[in-house]
Amino acid sequence: MTSTTDHTPRSTRHAARSTQAATRTPGFLRPLGTYLLAFTVLTLAMTWPLARHAGSAVQDLGDPLYEIWTMRWTQHQLPRAPTNLWHGNTAYPFRYSLLFSEPRLSTSLLAWPVQMVTGNDVLTYNLLFLSTFVVLGAGVALLVRELSGSLGAGLLAGVFAAYTPYRYGHLSHLNLLSYGWTPLAIWALVRFTRHRRARDAVLAAVFLTVQVLASDTLALMALGMVGLAIPVLLWEARQRLSPGLIAGVVLVMVIPVLAFAPVALARLEVNREYGFARDLELVRTMAATPASYISVSPVNHVWRETLPHAYPNPLFPGAVAALGALLGLGLAARRRGPWVAYASFLVVIGVVLSLGPDITIGGRTITLPYRWLYDWVPGMTAMRDVARFGMVALLGLQILAGLGYAAAWEALRPRLPAPRAGVVGCALLLLLASAALVEYRSDVGTEPVPRDPDTVAVYDWLATQPRGAVFELPANGLWTDVTETTRQIYYSTRHWQPIVAGYTSFLPDRYVRLMSGLHDDNPETPSRIDTRNVGVLQDIGVRYLVVHHRDAPGYDWQAAVAAADRVPDLERVGEFGRATVYLVRPALREPVQYRLSAPPTALPDATLPA
Repeated sequence: MTSTTDHTPRSTRHAARSTQAATRTPGFLRPLGTYLLAFTVLTLAMTWPLARHAGSAVQDLGDPLYEIWTMRWTQHQLPRAPTNLWHGNTAYPFRYSLLFSEPRLSTSLLAWPVQMVTGNDVLTYNLLFLSTFVVLGAGVALLVRELSGSLGAGLLAGVFAAYTPYRYGHLSHLNLLSYGWTPLAIWALVRFTRHRRARDAVLAAVFLTVQVLASDTLALMALGMVGLAIPVLLWEARQRLSPGLIAGVVLVMVIPVLAFAPVALARLEVNREYGFARDLELVRTMAATPASYISVSPVNHVWRETLPHAYPNPLFPGAVAALGALLGLGLAARRRGPWVAYASFLVVIGVVLSLGPDITIGGRTITLPYRWLYDWVPGMTAMRDVARFGMVALLGLQILAGLGYAAAWEALRPRLPAPRAGVVGCALLLLLASAALVEYRSDVGTEPVPRDPDTVAVYDWLATQPRGAVFELPANGLWTDVTETTRQIYYSTRHWQPIVAGYTSFLPDRYVRLMSGLHDDNPETPSRIDTRNVGVLQDIGVRYLVVHHRDAPGYDWQAAVAAADRVPDLERVGEFGRATVYLVRPALREPVQYRLSAPPTALPDATLPA
């Protein structure tokens, strides 16, 4: 295993590096280039055949299409009406639809120049998707190399991080895959405290800002992981503390918090307006269990016949990574004790938080720390999938594994003849990396995104029409086939008209009642517009009705066209590709209004008139 470790006292090395820094190229550029090249090649292999279809297909037609809409909406709206950024064109007529899920601002901004160059949002999405593996792998590799001095141990740790089974459980969730900025922020902060270069502090602040704006879920985790590293860094630098060092560390934390504050405040306001919150029973259902940490995704090639399955949070770290973590606890603690303690603490706190608000052992329920977060930290009641804290545990274990393999090589190398050490090191590195990659290998989907002329014709026509809300059939995707809804949301990027279709894990109760009411509050009712429900479209101000010519669960398109043709308030415009379009005539009556009234006091179990 290749290594750059030397045994010069740390303070002497740091001083020498600082002196040399002004006269030579930054020392991280060569390993950075090595890692970027390695993880680019490995990512193409570990996600194959996606690269072959990068311009035309995505993992599936659910969340990826919604992620593309999120990026495109931000890119569309920022230069036109930035003050209305949160009010997406989906889930009409409700406000703040961009904030019904995570807005993913930094990912959208990073994708913007790629979208401008390619003009292909599917390709742009896939390039961002693939880059999350490269950024995470390189980030962890750079961090472990900085902590251990071992290029090879860094590469191994990066492999453990980039291709762990957890990531294959979230292939449809670009926001949750985008946590590679966290190890990069820690790496840059380590370099700042060791070398006192302002550029490293700037890099740390930039990386952490990108991270907190990539995912609200990951923001708290990232701030916590970076914050927990600060005591270790200050302990390392305790003999050389200075006001400049303290100020730099403070700014690295403050700048991302200030950048994230508008998003956090807006989402809290949306939670209050619509009552978005998860009850504890749902949180318990979505929490990890001890068995989650020996579970893999059903698409894993090696372990799926042996280990339990978990989706979307398989938290098995892999056998090679687990062995490295044990080596870290046993061998690395002496020389790198503070960092072993840091990584170990990430493992412990990540596991404990991922288990949710409580755990039952032997018939006794034990309250866990997440319950405190749920009760006292603003916004935490909106978090559904608490098992995602397992990512913190995995990242800690992967850092610990890198330190463990570095320590093992340091113990082995002096026992080898000098001429053979390099060969043996490379062989061990190749063996361990190959073993990890083999056990991580999993299937990756490639679902084509239809963009043929017949599919997009109706959307291109809508782009030429006066502004007006669009209602599309089928409209029952929320309870039959969600991809019908995400397709409508994705294709709205071709016209940007307001659309009634909405999709996230959070939707206003009134929106759900609206969509259910259009189907007689019966999931078995065929999706169509007729004389019984056309008034609802008129009341909310829908201008265009689009009836798609494809059958779907609970939807017969020919019956839907026939029903619409019989409605006097619908004016048939024509057929565009595989869709028939109608204009919804304004109602010749006042919109129906509902008013709820109740007495100021009531008796228990009494019936209230409303």
